[in-house]
Amino acid sequence: MTKDSFKEREKLLLQKQRLESKHLSAKRQLELEFRKGASFAEALTYGFGPDPLELEAAEMKERHARERLALIEVRLTAEPPADINPTPERFTGIVISPSAARKLETFIRSKGMGFTEFANQAGTTDRTIRSFRKTGKVRRDIFHGIAKAIGLKPEDLIG
Repeated sequence: MTKDSFKEREKLLLQKQRLESKHLSAKRQLELEFRKGASFAEALTYGFGPDPLELEAAEMKERHARERLALIEVRLTAEPPADINPTPERFTGIVISPSAARKLETFIRSKGMGFTEFANQAGTTDRTIRSFRKTGKVRRDIFHGIAKAIGLKPEDLIG
């Protein structure tokens, strides 16, 4: 997750807290306006109680705060921004194939050659060939050289 996405999320959470506070105060104002008189209908009918314009303004503030709060909730629960997702995994530069190491060993024995001679054909050192024979791990470019020296495609050498 990048630093910018954390900042964006923090901004959204702070905005949410502010809106919740505004929503609460708008809701309290609305309740206060209702308490001033018996009811909104009576206030309109008899002309006492809360001022209808103040009551309407309080209702609008409360509705606006509630709608904005709902939008922020949706943004916070929605899919994370694209930059939060990790970058695609890169291919490693190493091939691990114990079966390919066994095939290499079989090939060298069948041809009756030494590790140094085969390493020269594969474009690497005998130490690398010995290490690959033991561990089954080798760099990808060297693996391709080994496959070419054996006369196989790299996919065939692995399988």
